[in-house]
Order: sequence, then C-alpha cells, then structure tokens
Amino acid sequence: MKKIAIYLITFIFIASFVQSCKKDSSNPVDSNPDVPVVLNSEQKRLVNSINDFSFDIFEEIDERAKIDENIFFSPYSINSVLYMLLNGAKGETKAQLVDALEIEDNQLNNLNDYHKLFLDILTNYQKSENIFIANSFWMRNNFPVENTYQEILKKYYNSEVFSRDFSNPNLVTEVNDWISNHTGKMINNMIDELESNAVAILVNAIYFKDKWKLEFEKSKTAKSNFYNLDNSISEVDMMYLKDSTLKSYVNNDIRVLELPYDKSNTKMLIIAPNNKNTITDISDKMDDDLIRIINSNLKPNKTELYMPKFKLKTKLDLNNILKDMGIKLAFTDKADFSNLSSKERVFISRVLHDAAIEVDESGTKAAAATVAIMRNTSAMNDEFILFLNKPFIFLIQDNNTNTILFIGKVNKL
Repeated sequence: MKKIAIYLITFIFIASFVQSCKKDSSNPVDSNPDVPVVLNSEQKRLVNSINDFSFDIFEEIDERAKIDENIFFSPYSINSVLYMLLNGAKGETKAQLVDALEIEDNQLNNLNDYHKLFLDILTNYQKSENIFIANSFWMRNNFPVENTYQEILKKYYNSEVFSRDFSNPNLVTEVNDWISNHTGKMINNMIDELESNAVAILVNAIYFKDKWKLEFEKSKTAKSNFYNLDNSISEVDMMYLKDSTLKSYVNNDIRVLELPYDKSNTKMLIIAPNNKNTITDISDKMDDDLIRIINSNLKPNKTELYMPKFKLKTKLDLNNILKDMGIKLAFTDKADFSNLSSKERVFISRVLHDAAIEVDESGTKAAAATVAIMRNTSAMNDEFILFLNKPFIFLIQDNNTNTILFIGKVNKL
C-alpha cells in the first residue's frame, strides 16, 4: 500500500440543545418545530454516549488550557468526524474509536441510522435559516475509495462526493470556498495547503444563528468589570435582562440559567459557581449526568441577569487529546482504515479544531471546524439573580435530542 494523506475537515457552526419530545422517532422527521420528537431508549442512550464524549473532551481541553485561555469548541463537530472515520475503520483501530466514543456494542449496527435521524432532527426539524449542516468528501482522482464507504457518507451523512486533481493548487481555494459558503462565512481559509501525498478531504459543516427569545435592551448595556481567572480585571459591555419566565436551577455548587433562542428549538445553559465554589471546582464536576439533573430541575423564576457581550475564538490541536482518550492506533502506521480504502493504507496525521462564537443583545452566532489530516500507513431563591462578572461555563444544546453541540468556558474577557 502506498503512502497517502487524507484531510478530514469538520466545519461546524453554532450549536443547539435538545430537551423533550413527542413524535415517534421511527417515523420520518417533518419540518414542524411545534411537534416534539420522542427518542426511543436506545437512541437516548446514544445521545448520552455523545454527551459523555463531549465532556471527556472538555475535561482534556480544560486540563491543558492556560489560566487566561478561554475554551470554546463543538463536540458535535469532532464527534461527526470520528463517526465518519469509524465507518472506515476495522479491527483494533475501530475498537479504540468505539471505546473513546463510548458507543455500546449493541448500538454499532444502528449507529448510522441514528446519526441520520439526529441530522434530520437538527436540520429538517429546525428552521433552515437557523441551523444548517452539510458534509462533503473530496478524493484525489483515481484514489481507490471503497464504493460502500462513499455510499454510507451519501446516505447517512448527506455528503457530497467530489473527485479532484490534488496537484492543482486551486483545490485548496475550492474547498475553502465550499467551507465558507456552508458556514455563513464564519470559517475562512481553513486549509493553507495540501501535502503532496494528500488523497482525501472529509468536511462536516454546521451553522447556527438565532436571536434570543427575550432580547436584551441595548440601552441597558453598560460598562462593568469582569474578574478574570488570572486575577486581572477587564472592562466589558455588561448586558442586563429582567424577566419572570426564565428558568433557573440552584444547588450548593452551581447557579444555572436557561436562555432560550427564538426560532430554533435550542437554548444556552449558563453555569456559574455558587457559594465559595470556583470555576475550577465546577469544571471538574461537568458531565452528562449533571446536565440531565439541571434540565429536569429548571423552574421559572423572577430573574435578573447581568451578562457580558463576548466574542471567543479558539484553535486546538486534538492529536494528544484523542490519543489520551484511547484513540492511539489511528495515529500510527498500524492503523486499519481498510473499510475506507482496502488498496492503500492510511492513518491520521493531525486533527485540528477551530471555533468562534459571538454573543450580544440580540442573540448568538457561532462556528467551529475540525480538520483531521490522514497520511498513508504507516433549591431556588425567591428571585434568581445572576451577575456574570467572573468566569462561567456555557453550553448550547438541542432541545429535541439533548445533544450538546457546543461547550464554552469564559476565563478572561
């Protein structure tokens, strides 16, 4: 088998969160967002696996982050790329991906069916102008990709498939333009160059943009201090919102507020320390069980929210993170991706992830991208007041499936 490089690029735009439902998920998903979707028990367990993986990655990234470094990424983007890679893997390479993704053995046969269902829920079910997801697979002319693999990407990931001359320098521009056009121009010039032995590029793009259901009044935004994790102080534009319908949850450790979006069935969960706890204390406790407890205990309350406007941009190299999570063989010349190509052996060279989010008085927009480069083988108060003038954690979650699409941690503004 020859030496080759495959660039797997996942571009994801903003997030959503899923929470309840009442439509039989075995039926085709219609476009009516007023009809809730009901997941069966096996599908719910898969969502739990996806979210567990999300917090595993969050923990790994958080451990490596500097004290003044913000965190923002799309676990859904990374997960999508790994699912597509999983379809190309065999043997121990596949087993390590399955373990890291926390997929149960009995879920493997239906994994692509469930992914297709979730994809339909996140796209057809939502307003098309708020959430958009697209996939594409770019392969070098005459590179022997298995027909079965291509059909899986088309059927279950709605992927476009392109065959191109990888020696043409214009290919980088073409792929970058595709990415930009499918991410609302938020992710640009993702690829700077292709290695001479590159053979394929796999792209996943998700875009989200929505207004708050309750917008902040711009006239009430005022300058205020934000006390950063490194003990420095920044002056920020602090927004203000007062309402009696917003849902919140409080325990000894955390204070949580749900901010629903307007047109898409999504929400932002804001999680701040309570009492003498710090952002580090609650970061260590973040997992899917905690999010389920939060979602099941949110109650309407009189609320005053002070929230900074913010923009975050992050860039991550995921190689060591994924290796530490158990995906080791895939990065070596012993990797087995023969379900992708049985004639040329490939392995992952690099996995990169970029993300950005903008939050202001009107709403949120966000973007993220994951690039995997593969080479050849080798208890509530009467009033809930949340003043976000110190570091906090936030999530964007789809309300139909409870899938976590984005996770962020603001340490410094």
